[in-house]
Amino acid sequence: MPFRESVAMAAAKGIIVNTIFCGPYQEGINTQWLAGAQSGHGDYFNIDHGVRVVSIAAPQDDEILRLNNELNQTYIAYGEKGKVAKVAQEQQDSNQVSYSKANLSDRAAFKASKQYSNTASSWDVVSAVASGSVKAEELKKEDLPKEMQSMSPKEREKYINANIQKRKDIQDRITKLSNERRQYVALKEKEAAKAGTTQTLDTAIIKSIHSQAAPKGYEFKQ
Repeated sequence: MPFRESVAMAAAKGIIVNTIFCGPYQEGINTQWLAGAQSGHGDYFNIDHGVRVVSIAAPQDDEILRLNNELNQTYIAYGEKGKVAKVAQEQQDSNQVSYSKANLSDRAAFKASKQYSNTASSWDVVSAVASGSVKAEELKKEDLPKEMQSMSPKEREKYINANIQKRKDIQDRITKLSNERRQYVALKEKEAAKAGTTQTLDTAIIKSIHSQAAPKGYEFKQ
């Protein structure tokens, strides 16, 4: 069935049809995505993957990045898998900061979460011992970093516990700063939207939903 007929049938039943085209705005118009929205009494949007997303810099970013570097020092690679995973961890950090500080701040917030620690327990001594999945005395000396191999079992346990506590302190500080950062970014996004200086897909859709729902008697609380 031609899309105009399908959309018209939906519109006749009171269903508003919005369309989202993945690509340049004008291309979506040329390929009838705008026509589809118009037939359904809705709005047309596009997601242009070729346009770089603008990240909002926040005053907390630099400190979060510094703490992220400290956080990385608390990871102790275990075995060959650990060595590979630790290099991958640092590479992913490098990839994120190459886009923006904001990207790495978001990644640091995730690394401060319990979810990340649970994943890291498969290759990181500190995460494994902290979660209880491994006991310090069960670790094989040959799988540990060279600087730990010469330690006595008690020294090794003390060193691991010190890193567990250090990591927790750093994660708590990152979490606090990340919460402050989210509030700051949300405020800036709200100010930009009110001023009409930016139009992200999500704000455009929300605005559209509000305008379409109002005639039907819906009210939205801020």
